[in-house]
Amino acid sequence: MNVTIQLDAASVRQFARNLDLAAKEIERGMAKAINRTAFEILEAERSASRAAFPTASQRGRDFLSGRGSFRFEAATPSKLSALIYPNPVGRAAGASSGGVPRREEILLEAARGGFVLPGPRKLGVNRHTLLAVPVGEARLARAKSGRLPKKLTPAQLLSEKGRGFIAGRTLLERRGRGKSSRVAALFALLPQTTLDRHDFFYAVAAETARRVFPTKAIEEFRRIRFGAPR
Repeated sequence: MNVTIQLDAASVRQFARNLDLAAKEIERGMAKAINRTAFEILEAERSASRAAFPTASQRGRDFLSGRGSFRFEAATPSKLSALIYPNPVGRAAGASSGGVPRREEILLEAARGGFVLPGPRKLGVNRHTLLAVPVGEARLARAKSGRLPKKLTPAQLLSEKGRGFIAGRTLLERRGRGKSSRVAALFALLPQTTLDRHDFFYAVAAETARRVFPTKAIEEFRRIRFGAPR
């Protein structure tokens, strides 16, 4: 999951010859313009990632769109291209079972949309044959911290010491005793759920590059041609 900003080196050299300028100077300027554009794309991707996960916890937002969540490999005068991608390193960003870094895996799920099925990374019951989707108190608890308190996890609720039970497609917890007892619905149990598609990654990169690069390139060209400050 990455995007590349690239200029054709041969075209840049022809442009320099037409204006009687040193090709190396033009290439240095265009490399700077590309890198300034890449930084703008990086920031735009962070903003779009925050918007794509409006119900994520603060911890989740920091992981997906905080400082360091995206990075880019800079262009050079001899390589007029920059590569922007989700940062594969950092806290909790280790590779998934499929070899894809966790941050990129989550962003890909949102970009593609589709069905979410039970799996080892998803809350589940009955050996993960059903997704356990937090509702009510469980949903609020997860939204605050990003993680469920141990006492509210399906495994703990359904353990020998837990007071959870399944009724239909709901995981509930029995609270209190006698006449004052009540039940609280904590999880909806589903064979699958859907994830809305948020086509933000490539679309945001393309829109930002089209909007930003011409200005950055003109500023660098003026600096080379006339020595004008940026």
